[in-house]
Amino acid sequence: MFIKRLIFSSLFIILINTLSFSQYKCIDSFENTSIYSHAFKYLQSHISAPLTDNDFSSIYCAGSILIKKDISNKILWKKQIDKVADELFVTNANSLLATFYYQPSGLQSVQQGFSKIDAQGNVVWAKQIKSTDNNYGFIAKGNNDDIIFTSVNGVSSLVNLVVLDSNASIVKLNKTFKLSLEDGEFLKGIRTVSESKNIYSAIIIEKNTNSPKAITDYLLLLKIDYTTGILLSEVKYLFNDQLIYSDGVHENIFANGLLYENFNFKITEDNMLVIAGRKATNSFDNNRFFVLKCNKDLSISNYFIYKYPQSLSFFYSEDVATLPYISTGGNVLFSNIKDSSKIGISTNNCYYFLTDTSLNLLLNRKQNITETGLNTDGFRLNVVPYLKNNDVGELIYHTYYSQHDSVLHIVNISKDISENTCMGNVSDVDIVIEKPAYIKLPPPEIFNIASPTFILTPYTLISQGEIIEERKFCKQASICDTLKLKGKSDYCLSSPFATFTVYKNPACLRKVKWIVDTTAIKITSIPNDTTVNIKFLKPYHGYISTTFEGCTLKDSIFINVYPVAPWLFLGNDTTICPGKSILLNAGDGFKSYKWQDNSSFQTFSVTTPGDYFVEVTDSCDNIFRDSLIIYPAPVFQLVYPSTLCRYDTASITLNNTLKNYNWFPSNSALIENNILKLFPLSSTVYNISAELFNGCILSDTLLVKVEACPEYIYFPTAFTPNGDGKNDYFKPIVSGSFKQYSFSIFNRFGQKIFSTQNINEGWDGKLHGAYQDTDTYIWICTFRFRNEELKFRKGTVVLVR
Repeated sequence: MFIKRLIFSSLFIILINTLSFSQYKCIDSFENTSIYSHAFKYLQSHISAPLTDNDFSSIYCAGSILIKKDISNKILWKKQIDKVADELFVTNANSLLATFYYQPSGLQSVQQGFSKIDAQGNVVWAKQIKSTDNNYGFIAKGNNDDIIFTSVNGVSSLVNLVVLDSNASIVKLNKTFKLSLEDGEFLKGIRTVSESKNIYSAIIIEKNTNSPKAITDYLLLLKIDYTTGILLSEVKYLFNDQLIYSDGVHENIFANGLLYENFNFKITEDNMLVIAGRKATNSFDNNRFFVLKCNKDLSISNYFIYKYPQSLSFFYSEDVATLPYISTGGNVLFSNIKDSSKIGISTNNCYYFLTDTSLNLLLNRKQNITETGLNTDGFRLNVVPYLKNNDVGELIYHTYYSQHDSVLHIVNISKDISENTCMGNVSDVDIVIEKPAYIKLPPPEIFNIASPTFILTPYTLISQGEIIEERKFCKQASICDTLKLKGKSDYCLSSPFATFTVYKNPACLRKVKWIVDTTAIKITSIPNDTTVNIKFLKPYHGYISTTFEGCTLKDSIFINVYPVAPWLFLGNDTTICPGKSILLNAGDGFKSYKWQDNSSFQTFSVTTPGDYFVEVTDSCDNIFRDSLIIYPAPVFQLVYPSTLCRYDTASITLNNTLKNYNWFPSNSALIENNILKLFPLSSTVYNISAELFNGCILSDTLLVKVEACPEYIYFPTAFTPNGDGKNDYFKPIVSGSFKQYSFSIFNRFGQKIFSTQNINEGWDGKLHGAYQDTDTYIWICTFRFRNEELKFRKGTVVLVR
């Protein structure tokens, strides 16, 4: 058994080593770090957010300790510089510019200075500030590593702005602005950023009133010319969110648009001004946070409040360590300690959330601090958020007033990695996002006044190595070497919903990322890390893909999304033309076709009359059927006199269901009232055709014989118009062709009762529709045969009833 285990262990090690060289580079190892130092003892929360150096290394500042780590998390150096403070930035040469505090001999007040620290952590120079105003305090990076100092004097309503060169040798700008504030208003806090041409300051103005007791915060934004210090524009905002609370003395205090004085301010790489911070302090309303995004004309682009449940109370020390972190891309990371006891921290949790560049939530997680491996042997605990890039970073915990050596406890976090013990799990409480309205108010009048004297003199500041202990904890490996997407390939819009799942190595902690064409596919939900529910928006032929966040391993399925099956209609029953064919088309969009002869094509060619049908199946397995009858074309047969006397007319009654009649030869013929009249002078073969429908021509051939018939006319002496179809009409019997003809009948009273010039028309024994009695009637007739003279005849006829 031992040998089997040894072999298995060896194979596992070989497998891990092999996977480490995977072309996909999805083998990750996560480990958190605790740093112990005697210098951390009695540290009172003086921790600033780390800095990202130009070479992507990180610089951590905790009280008097500076630690630099490379991109692989290896410590490059650690230094102790006793008086270095929190405000610092990286220069273009990978060195640091930092502030420090000192207490001049004989003075009780603490004053401030500047120092430059090289890329190895050594002090290059330090200079102390001598000024008639000790309120300078916020450092920002300017052009060419200029040092920008700003501060506010709340009582005097002053804003101080000083710009020094990168060596703190030359005062390039020294301005003081006096704000004309209303009674009860004072300046609460300031933050400053700069770009090539302008300096931007965000200032909080607070107003207190007593009847009723109310606190109102305003946000004042200033835009200042970088070179001259001229105030270019200013704007004042009030946000319409209100909170009513009690401080133990006053029952109801109305807090309007609160903004805590410690906030962060940054210009992002898309040239937006982003301000982020808490809404209030430890004592009340500490479950709300805000992010404000502004354009460079000081107009508001977007603004959100992020609100935890009111029952969730966060603890923090009132220091810059509680500030959110704003990345260069505009992501914002907040972190907060939950301490139910305020003293006993063993049950503390950290809640952190991350926004994207549009200020929407990317992460909302909770870390159980003791589960991550943090030694909480300290009086109080704080946490600092840090983004190494736009959405991957760290949480830096620290204790102070410790009975033992305190720690920096560095925990990795990433949106690309699913929830786990080391990085925390999905938060057990939801964050409500609010967007209250705001009011743009007239800003206060601002005046330039004389600035205080500002002198810099050399100062000795010692940088020395520091002994620290680094411990690794909460190690986890993420092996993402398998990715297999599962789901059907064919879908129909009549059932537009689908589910896809992915199989991955259970040891893989990276999040699954779904890649779809959003014009055709909408992700409706992601119930877990390996399942996605989607809705098809339109017909589509393309891929749905999945990958791991931050990894090149990828799998795809080509899917066909067919439109809702069209209505199956072969057409109306129709007639086939002789010698022609009809193409029946069941239409596209179906998965299968089956005709009456079991053929499986979309179309079927008909050449003979008969019954035809098709059965089709769409992509959702719905079955549709249709049929039609193909009738034979009618027989084109004309009834005509086969023999004519010369100069007679062959009259042929035409079928009125046909159209476009043609005949050949085409001379000596015409159509009148749907009767084709032929005038052959000799025996003639006619070819007559007509159109049944477009493209379908029917034809017949007939022979009309013409004979030299004798010419005569004979008048019967009686007729019997009784309707039996025999001898019902009185008219002459004629052989030959007339050029002229007239026939009339009179009764015994000389009244004309019938007249015609048509040789084919006879008298039916009626007068004005009334039957005439049996009697003898007189007729007269004038006629002229072709090539003869006009002749006249008369006589009598007996009508017999």
